[in-house]
Amino acid sequence: MKLKQILIMNKNAVYILRQPEHVILSIIMVGKDYPKTETEQQMIDRLSEVSDIFFIFSNKIGNHKINMKKFTSLNRGCGFIYGTKTIGETLFDVLEYSKHIFQKHIGYLLLNDWNIAEIENRAKLPKSLVNWTASTLVKPILKIRRLEPDELYEFYKEEESSGWKFWKSTEEEADKCMFLTHTSSSPYIYFKNLVVEKWLEKDRDNYLRTFETDDIRDIVASLIKDLGMEYLEVVNLGDV
Repeated sequence: MKLKQILIMNKNAVYILRQPEHVILSIIMVGKDYPKTETEQQMIDRLSEVSDIFFIFSNKIGNHKINMKKFTSLNRGCGFIYGTKTIGETLFDVLEYSKHIFQKHIGYLLLNDWNIAEIENRAKLPKSLVNWTASTLVKPILKIRRLEPDELYEFYKEEESSGWKFWKSTEEEADKCMFLTHTSSSPYIYFKNLVVEKWLEKDRDNYLRTFETDDIRDIVASLIKDLGMEYLEVVNLGDV
């Protein structure tokens, strides 16, 4: 009887299938719905023509029931990561790998695949990426909004313990979402290598691990505001 070859996934490890060919890296957070829609597939194909594709899979979202290596290869990806840590920590693993190992990328596109349908004029995005990366643009591109009071309340409220007259929480619960102050409605986020350098200086253990969220835009928006970085809102592709 032949033994089946099994790909054993080392959690939080970066897997490389192809060496980078472009100066742009598109980092795509993969949702749990399969198969992907035609709109999502077409956008990924277009991005692969002008950028290297890197997929983030997370067990927190529940997309572990597919062959991630085959998915990445069939979608022309250069690599992927399967993370069990917070989304922020997993994202920084990818950015660190790109910066220190690939040492090739100048511009970065970040998006959730479930937000692809929200991108207006999707056909223009690849060309815009090339133009932005070749330009003197420095500021990251995204829309940021402050979380509403009721959204913030979900983070700091505590349940009253039975038989006690005061509220208490464990240290882990107290740290959860401690720095999640902003989010973004942008279906994609663009930034350059200089921005990545500033981000990677942030304390991973006491900062990134607190972001218990499935939306990668929460981390980026909060991080930009926390660092006091200037950013640029682009309503229509081609504005820059």
